[in-house]
This record gives sequence, structure tokens and C-alpha cells, in this order.
Amino acid sequence: MKSGNYRVVIAIILLIVLLPITSYFFLRSGVKARDFRSVRPFTYESKSGDTVHAVFIDQRGDSLRDEDFENQVILASFLYYHCDRFTYCDSIPFYFRRIQDSMKGVQGFQMLTYSIDPDRDSLTILKDWAAAWNADPSVWHFVRGDRYTTHQIILGEYFGKIKYAEGNLKYMKPDEKVVLIGRDGLVRGYYALYNEEDMMELLSAIREALDTAKNQ
Repeated sequence: MKSGNYRVVIAIILLIVLLPITSYFFLRSGVKARDFRSVRPFTYESKSGDTVHAVFIDQRGDSLRDEDFENQVILASFLYYHCDRFTYCDSIPFYFRRIQDSMKGVQGFQMLTYSIDPDRDSLTILKDWAAAWNADPSVWHFVRGDRYTTHQIILGEYFGKIKYAEGNLKYMKPDEKVVLIGRDGLVRGYYALYNEEDMMELLSAIREALDTAKNQ
């Protein structure tokens, strides 16, 4: 066998052996892989292709717009506020509270917890949840918009799954992943908060995003 053909055969064998292994580790860490999806917290694309800039409210009743979060590193989560306790509904704010405390005094960092079911989650409920987790309203916003807009932003923009479903929330299954957005508006990672190790990785990614922004 010629040396050139030998190298080709070796390369093919290595590809066959290494591809499944590489794929396994890629999929295993996929929720943390940078997506390069561009996201603005309250913006979606309409059926006609127009860019719609929505207005949401937070636990204080304040109106929130994209411009309020310009040049910020954003950590977003998504919750049904009507669900069984001691489930992911508690685990996400539990870790968010710890992240809030760990990032205390850090400039350029904001957290958003969207209501997936805004028809049921009133302003009073947002206030109650924010108070229960001692959310700093200057950093951690419990937010709600209308049903259709919420659907398009979360599933259409953050996760790129379903758009234009006329606000039918039966497709909106609670997603345990939180999303980290850099100051450039690009998704830096999807993180599943299950344990201490996950939280440490997310904190490291937040600090990296903030450091990257400082050096730009």
C-alpha cells in the first residue's frame, strides 16, 4: 500500500473511532456550548418579518424595554409560578438567589425570570415570589408580558423552537435550562441548574462574560 493511501486509511479509522466519542462529549456539554443566537430580552420577529419591541413589567410594576438592558450581561430563566413546590420551580430561584448574592455589587449584570403563564401570574404573584426569594429589584426582575409575546420571545427567540403558534402555551413546556446572554446580545450558553457543580460553572461563565466585555 502506498504511503499516501495508508495515511488516508488511518485517517478514516481515526474518524470512525473518534467521531462517536467527540459527539458524546459535545452533546454532554451542549447546554453550555455557545449558540451564536442573537437575543434581545423583549424583542421578537413577527410573521411579516417585522421586528417587534415589546414592553414587559417586573415585580415593581415598572415597564421594561430592551434599552433598559443595553450593554448588560443577562441571565434569563423561565417559570410557571403555579406549580408544585420543591420542584424545578423552587430550584431555579434557589440558585438565582445564590447567584445574586455572589454577584452583589458587580456592575453590568442583570437577571430576568420570565413568567411562562402570564394569564395566571399576576403582578401580585410576581411580587410575592420576588419577596420570598429576597430579589434585589435593581438586579433580579420577575417579568411578565402578554401570552403571545411571551411565547414568541421564549420559544422563538431564546430557544429557536416554535414561532407563530398564536400563543398556544401547550407547546411551552417548562425548560430547566437558563440562558446566559453576553453584552453583545449573543447567547453564551444554556445551563441546566441541577447541583453545586452546575452553579459554579455558570458563575464562572458569568464572570468570563463580564471580563470579556471589559476588555472589548
